[in-house]
Amino acid sequence: MWKKYQTRGIVLVLATGLVVSLVRHGLQDHWASFPSWGRFFLSWVIHTIGVALFTVGASAAIFATHRFFLGYQWDGDTEVLTEVLAFYVVMTVLVAAIFIAVLAPWGLV
Repeated sequence: MWKKYQTRGIVLVLATGLVVSLVRHGLQDHWASFPSWGRFFLSWVIHTIGVALFTVGASAAIFATHRFFLGYQWDGDTEVLTEVLAFYVVMTVLVAAIFIAVLAPWGLV
């Protein structure tokens, strides 16, 4: 069962890296296309690594101080807590990137 969630998490991180890459390129180059496929894939890989490192860092910080964030001591399985934290951190990054992409055309970002 853990493998299923791990695969979903990897796909979510890859998709979030793609969205972050597209939004950053769109904001930087005024939504023009990438100059080449190589630049596109390089940007995707770099932003996916960035999302993964941010997820690890944020999840570790929350896990270390989870009593403060959750309001109680977690007595359950730590693997479940780790998966849930990673999911919420990646989803927050994904929603923020989409939110920025939606607000950018009106100059609100």
